[in-house]
Amino acid sequence: MLWTAACVMLLCFGLIEGAAAQIIVPDTVTLNIRPQNTEEPGQAVSGAVYGCLQIGEITDWQGEDLRSTLNNAKAAEKLGLETGTPYTGEELQAAVQQTDWTELAGLGSSGNVKEMKATDQNGCSLVQLSSGVYLIFCRKVPQGYVVSEPFLMVLPVLTSWNGGTPVWETSVTAEPKLERESGGGDEDSCGTVALTKTFHGKPASDSSIYASVTFGLRDEEGNDIYGIRTSEGRYTAVSGQTGEKVFRVAPDGKLIIKKLKTGSYEFTELTTHESYQVLADPVQIQVTDATNAFTVDNKKKSFIPFTGGGGTGLVTLGGIFLVGLGILWIFAGTGRKKRRRKGMARHRSQSSFETSGGQRRQSDRRTSQNKKQQSRQGKK
Repeated sequence: MLWTAACVMLLCFGLIEGAAAQIIVPDTVTLNIRPQNTEEPGQAVSGAVYGCLQIGEITDWQGEDLRSTLNNAKAAEKLGLETGTPYTGEELQAAVQQTDWTELAGLGSSGNVKEMKATDQNGCSLVQLSSGVYLIFCRKVPQGYVVSEPFLMVLPVLTSWNGGTPVWETSVTAEPKLERESGGGDEDSCGTVALTKTFHGKPASDSSIYASVTFGLRDEEGNDIYGIRTSEGRYTAVSGQTGEKVFRVAPDGKLIIKKLKTGSYEFTELTTHESYQVLADPVQIQVTDATNAFTVDNKKKSFIPFTGGGGTGLVTLGGIFLVGLGILWIFAGTGRKKRRRKGMARHRSQSSFETSGGQRRQSDRRTSQNKKQQSRQGKK
């Protein structure tokens, strides 16, 4: 009986364990798209149309990290990911942000895109979707707005964990940003600048290095340019002093600013990674009615600077100091030689004097002895 009870307990425990590991995801989700006017948040934007393309499904979780697998080969290729491999939501979002949105926009022409109704007078549009991973495309915008970039959603949304069990939100609202066209309407000719940041001629080895890189932008009259950030490293220029005037580079090393009026501008690097030198001079660019791409490179910091600066003076002073030490050493050596020669001369002179004195004393003694001997002979 005890053995039977133990087996039943183990079996029950195994079933519970299996149930806890099993993925239970709601079948359907209600998605509400409510675009936001970036200049007047909360203002309803009616007449915008969005489309939804499913590219994957929720498959499992590890710890409390929900993971999804892509099943759309073209989407996986564009994102640089693999089909059949589980990815966290953060990994999928990072892949979308690092991919040129024009590449993803091409997927929006797929026949599998589920097109939603235009947003109503309240700025809302509802759609029923099965659970999964979706790319949401902006298909149409009302006059005076700019088509926004595609974005990714994992549906339903995991809100929390309750004793190891996921808690889902099955009625989800997305509020993509819609930018207005630059002031002046269609009379203004506008372009896009695409800045690529490198370090010593190469992309950063770690994407976190780009987090410290910021730029300022001014027009030919010296006025600061402001922009609305649509995603990391992506901005839309706006008229007036609204938005942000410090532009941050994305983790992919890109900084893209749209809707810039054609003309001359200068980028000033404000900050960069602590191991590199901030650009000393602004970068002059000419914006045309197209995409204007250029690269900004930083050099490693060094004791001897690559160009000018106070370090050059330090090197010069160091050289003068070394030359001075060399001259002092030469003079010191010459002085020592002169002192040795003088010492030797004094020694020779003293030796000669002592020698001649001794000879005179010996001669005087011999003369005295001769006189005494002659005197004794005379007496005899």
